[in-house]
Amino acid sequence: MKCEKMMYLMVLYLNGELNDIDKLSLESHLSECQSCKQELMQMQLVHRHMAAIPVAEPDAIKMRADFNDMLYEYKRATVQARSGWLSSLREKIAEVWQPVYAMQLLTGILLLLMGWAGGYWFSPQRTETQQISQLALEVQQMRETMLLTMLEKPAATERLKAVNYTQNLDKVDEKVIQALLQTLNNDPNVNVRLVTVETLSQLASYASVREGLIQAIPQQESPLVQIALADVMVNLQEKRSVSALRNLLKQENLNASVKSKLEQSVKVLM
Repeated sequence: MKCEKMMYLMVLYLNGELNDIDKLSLESHLSECQSCKQELMQMQLVHRHMAAIPVAEPDAIKMRADFNDMLYEYKRATVQARSGWLSSLREKIAEVWQPVYAMQLLTGILLLLMGWAGGYWFSPQRTETQQISQLALEVQQMRETMLLTMLEKPAATERLKAVNYTQNLDKVDEKVIQALLQTLNNDPNVNVRLVTVETLSQLASYASVREGLIQAIPQQESPLVQIALADVMVNLQEKRSVSALRNLLKQENLNASVKSKLEQSVKVLM
């Protein structure tokens, strides 16, 4: 645990943000811990090389996603022996999911990852195919976990980003699909539900998505979402939705625009 804390202090040290007290603590630890001393030397070497790399204009959403990517790998490298890491990852992400910390830690965690990855991923025992396959799997798992975590955020803007983040997944598994369908049916924010309808419509090749969209029709109360679902059913030519659309037409006090859209959609699908 002490070495793990020192890793964080080393990041601050390289960024020139370490206060005098912590600097003394770090120096004292390095005088006793050869492993951390070597780690700092490697980080300094990488830091010098990175100084020559031009920095692109930051994209806030991508930067946050990349930060979580690297945070996941860092935690995995330093706490490999800890059981149940996947179940606790959401809590770890939630603890650090503050925008003010992302920029400060981004560079430092990248340094840690580069030093660790160089020794692990390119060891003689691992073939290039194994390296790529394993890395792709772990990044996919991390992205899914981050998406599910963001969907639980209290801020609607964060949940919107989570839904949009689905496009960054190489493939979508049933766990993510069910989370999106739950968001469509239960999220209190209409904008989040509308974006979720659009996202799910792009995943219509999955049978569970089509079925979930049909089942979501009677659960919607927002006229905007009702119209959006009707449009999706027409675009997908999902004739199985006719019954659900007709039942929705029977609702009392149905919005006039919704009624017109539903009648038109049923006519097209018949």
